[in-house]
Amino acid sequence: MPNSTNSHSEKDMRFSEEKLYQFHNEFRQHVARCEERFNEGDQKYEFLIEAQQKNTDAIASLIEETREIVQLHKDIQGATRIGKNVQSFLAWVIKWPLVGTGLYGVITWLLKHFPGG
Repeated sequence: MPNSTNSHSEKDMRFSEEKLYQFHNEFRQHVARCEERFNEGDQKYEFLIEAQQKNTDAIASLIEETREIVQLHKDIQGATRIGKNVQSFLAWVIKWPLVGTGLYGVITWLLKHFPGG
């Protein structure tokens, strides 16, 4: 029974050799374009892989070349931290004789002005 929505049934559809040849050529062109795009994609992927490898090598080289500078920076930070702590300790040590001298002066003044308390 023919399909009511189509005016022709599948049995009625026939391709002429010319149409079949045209379809075959279009299909071959389509396959060629797909292969070309796949090749372009492969080339781009290879380019990205090479660029990433060059970037990785450059980073490794940079790390190696700046290793001593980074260590020097860490050493300077450590020396600065030690210097700050030594300075704080010396300020603390110097403070106590000044506090003692001040207390001695206050006690001496009190005893001098208020004898026999």
